Amino acid sequence: MENSLLGLNTERLVLRQLVEDDADFLVQLMNDPDWLAYIGDRNVKTREAALQHIHEAPHKMYIEKQFGMLMVIRKDTGARIGLAGILSRREFQEPDLGYGFVPAGRGAGFAYEATSALMKVAKESGRFSVLRGLVHPGNKASRALLEKLGFTLMSPQPACPWENTLIYENRLKSSENE
Repeated sequence: MENSLLGLNTERLVLRQLVEDDADFLVQLMNDPDWLAYIGDRNVKTREAALQHIHEAPHKMYIEKQFGMLMVIRKDTGARIGLAGILSRREFQEPDLGYGFVPAGRGAGFAYEATSALMKVAKESGRFSVLRGLVHPGNKASRALLEKLGFTLMSPQPACPWENTLIYENRLKSSENE
């Protein structure tokens, strides 16, 4: 697979577009206590709701934007461990980097591996001059990841429609500017 914003490979991971077979995993992930606390309840409680979500959110974004949330899979076990991708939200002009992992996918550097690969492809694509990162103030691990990826906390904070959300920014530089 050629690396793109619709799918890529890293040393330990495969990131690919969501498919209907991912529905049960989405129910598990989107009802994880940390997901609910830091990202919020997306009302994906059943396989049917997950299937509807896949078709109305990621699949629609793949078609309209040529990027979106991707399933993160370990190469060594084939296990689904999370989601990561570039997102377009109607509330913001700039796209943002999104991610979420089940407990089995945390603490081993998988989130950094997936998101840094996405950042590299986003930068190389030349499509983005800036990416945002939206994070709950209490999510210390996510804030640390954004900072490790070169994001900085915006000051002053721009208007945001969601409570308890900090906005980080990463101004992507083209290769010729480095």
